[in-house]
Amino acid sequence: MRKILIIILLIPCLAFAKQETVIIDINGMTCQFCVLGLRKTISKVPGVKNVQVSLKLRKARVVMDPSQNADIPAIKKAIRQAGYTPGNHRIIYSR
Repeated sequence: MRKILIIILLIPCLAFAKQETVIIDINGMTCQFCVLGLRKTISKVPGVKNVQVSLKLRKARVVMDPSQNADIPAIKKAIRQAGYTPGNHRIIYSR
């Protein structure tokens, strides 16, 4: 019964949680295989909900799970481990 009550009380909080989207510059990508590999690597970082990588813009757009904060160092580490160089980043908050 307690678990049900806790879940019911948390539902409104989750509905108003801010979603974080991280935009990261990426250097070193040369082809669509780079894009696919990088998307797969970043998506394995805990808390990542969705990843889009653009070869043309040389950026990754990482949407985080609303229940977790963006772990920028972990995302940048994953990019480096995939063989690319992460650059500047910015965070966009939305509901």
